[in-house]
Amino acid sequence: AALAAPLGSGTIPIQAAAADPSGIQGPFRAAPAGAVSTDLSQANATVQQQGQHGQLPFRSRGGQAQLDRQKADARNQPRTPDVQAPAAAAAPSAPTPGTPAGWDAISAAESACSCLPPDGSIAVGPNHVIATVNTAFKIWTTSGGLLLSATSLPSFFGVNGGCLPNYSDPSVDYDGSANRYVLETLTYDSSYNSAICVAASQTGDPLGSWWIYAFPATPSSNLLDFPHLALGSDAIYVTANQFAGGATFTGARVYAYDKAAMYAGAAAASKYVDPGNNAAGFLADTLYPARGVTTASVEYFIAADNSGSTGSTVTIWKWTNPWLSTGTFTQQGGAAVTTYSQPPNATQPGGAAITTNDAREAGAQWSNGTLYGSHAIGCNPGSGTVACIQWYQVGNLDGTPSLVQQGIIGSNGQDRYFPNLAVDKAGDMTIAYDYSSATDYAGIRYTGRLATDPAGTVQAEAVLKAGEAAADGSRWGDYSGQVVAPDGCTVWHLGEYAKAGDLWGTWAGSFGFPQCGTPDYALAVSPSSVSVAQGGAASYTLSVNRTGGFTGAVTLSLSGQPSGVTPTFTPNPATGTSSTLTIPTASTTATGTYALTVTGVSGTLSHTATAALVVTPPPDFSLSLSPSSQTAPQGGATSYTVAVNRLNGFTGSVTMSVSGLPSGATASFAPQPTSTGSSTMSVAVGAATAIGSYALTVTGSSGTLSHTASGTLVVVTPPPPANFSLSASPASVTVTRGGRATYTVTITRTNGFTGSVRFSASGAPAGARVTFNPSSTTGTSSTLTVRTSSSSPRGTFTLTITGISGSLSHTTKVTLTVK
Repeated sequence: AALAAPLGSGTIPIQAAAADPSGIQGPFRAAPAGAVSTDLSQANATVQQQGQHGQLPFRSRGGQAQLDRQKADARNQPRTPDVQAPAAAAAPSAPTPGTPAGWDAISAAESACSCLPPDGSIAVGPNHVIATVNTAFKIWTTSGGLLLSATSLPSFFGVNGGCLPNYSDPSVDYDGSANRYVLETLTYDSSYNSAICVAASQTGDPLGSWWIYAFPATPSSNLLDFPHLALGSDAIYVTANQFAGGATFTGARVYAYDKAAMYAGAAAASKYVDPGNNAAGFLADTLYPARGVTTASVEYFIAADNSGSTGSTVTIWKWTNPWLSTGTFTQQGGAAVTTYSQPPNATQPGGAAITTNDAREAGAQWSNGTLYGSHAIGCNPGSGTVACIQWYQVGNLDGTPSLVQQGIIGSNGQDRYFPNLAVDKAGDMTIAYDYSSATDYAGIRYTGRLATDPAGTVQAEAVLKAGEAAADGSRWGDYSGQVVAPDGCTVWHLGEYAKAGDLWGTWAGSFGFPQCGTPDYALAVSPSSVSVAQGGAASYTLSVNRTGGFTGAVTLSLSGQPSGVTPTFTPNPATGTSSTLTIPTASTTATGTYALTVTGVSGTLSHTATAALVVTPPPDFSLSLSPSSQTAPQGGATSYTVAVNRLNGFTGSVTMSVSGLPSGATASFAPQPTSTGSSTMSVAVGAATAIGSYALTVTGSSGTLSHTASGTLVVVTPPPPANFSLSASPASVTVTRGGRATYTVTITRTNGFTGSVRFSASGAPAGARVTFNPSSTTGTSSTLTVRTSSSSPRGTFTLTITGISGSLSHTTKVTLTVK
């Protein structure tokens, strides 16, 4: 039934995205300009585990059980016609590696979740390469110099409260028409409410500030799975598959976001379309937005029929003027391609099979009025079904689409999967993909074809990155990234490979056809900014990125440097791919930030690159004394805190000394020397030190640096010693034998005496019992009680009350008369 369905077309209604009840629509409303502004210094560069972070299971439209049955069906298919096994050795016209050929991008250990799979995407600008995975991203120079280590998407996007707790499926692109970078990710919560979060760089420097937007999806509990990004002339387009409650497939969706408003940080309109059926008559899934479309106010989308065990149709959609009332979203129709099946899972040495997902669209590139697409399929090169790569070029995009050419890349015993492709400015196609076999660990290969090659053929296949170990193949992919650099010829690919010692690795690599374009070069400076203290020298690496077979010498010069400074380039002229720029400064060079421009000239070609030089004062320190004045008695002691205020990156140890102390006084410092922020100066005053006020000078020395701080020491007469005295009342008490007499003993404390006083009494008559309450006290009184007995003698007795505290002892007397 799928094969017999008519390849029809039709216009589909466009809807404005519904306002979220919370008031979050498009940009987060908390920011006055309509979007949240952030810069990478606000993002947490240490990746963190938060929420489910990319741990979504793979969602196939009919469920995993159905996909497993379809993959099993593919194992029994007959031999597939038109399969091409590319040569293992490079042919003269095959794409060749770039310089550098590539580097380790982001590993599972660097991602915020160490989850399967990475979901890799890449963007390349004139000087920067951005790669993103679940759920982190990094930035390099185009020559591979790391500019930003792995930074978690939650910490970057989380400044916008409209972004939901969990992150997955990121994608990134560079907009050459506006010199901006755009980073997109799916966010969702435990109820599968979704929001697409989009970041747009505020300038062409991705290390600077970004605008962060959050676009909530409707209805609630509508998971927007597998989103992908493309940049049109007037909109940012994101496509996704919808799963109600996170489980039931309900069709594809396409969003348009107002690019101009987002680049300005203003409130941005959004619209969406639910495309409905594809040209084969089935509910469409995985519309892939085409990159590189140059037609104004138009975007194209392509999707392979992914509804059953086999398919043979790819469908084209066109969105025109999304912001006008006359705008239309139209299914243009379908093109018939060689019948394909679902890709079987891939073999690898010593490990379980690697999952290859399904036959959904995995890449799209517009070129000269045509659309290229690619996906993984099952094919039988002759010795059984393996995972293969199907690619095609479709023309007549504004009428009824027609197949221009197609090809299937496969070979016996080899599996190829998760492709992506790009087309350079000369119309040459490159395509890269993961591969493995019973003897090959999962790695990345690439091939391509010149525009002048016979239709449907590709050149020799080359290895971009070889696999290193058996991998956990339960999740792989789910996609890779491939883009053309701004030079129009260099192609960059980010894909997954089996990395030894880690769950997975990704590789960022470049390649291209030497025949592309005319010989030329581009300059890049790394790092983009260098800080140097007065008298120091700054060093930069200038990369000469040669394209189109350019081999000329490039003469280099610099402008914008400080007055009196003479820069040097080594070598100059540059005949290779790099030169070292050195800028010396003097101790008298004015501090400040200097905008540098490097100019390279080769014949009639002239190009520039920019960087910054920041001249700062040399490392130094200052001292301060706290408190500034202290008082100490003769024979006493006091202390000060000497603060070391470190300036301009000063890290040295500081040795302390003090002058101005009076005779008989000494000082010590701890720590000495100090490598921290302070030292304690303790001063001991001699008993014979003269009374008076003394001006102190504390000196701190570190190498040739020396600074002082002033303070005062006041020496005073020691205060009288702390003491106490006793008194008691009443002075006399008369009792009969057997009676009781009470007295109040008062302690008079002087000169700050705070000790505890212990009491005793003597002189009581025989048979009498004497008690104090309390018997010792730090207070001011105690009650003395004398209890006589019937046998106590008559007479008058003098009671001596004694109070003792340490070495201090004092007495007072009262009289007791017994009748």
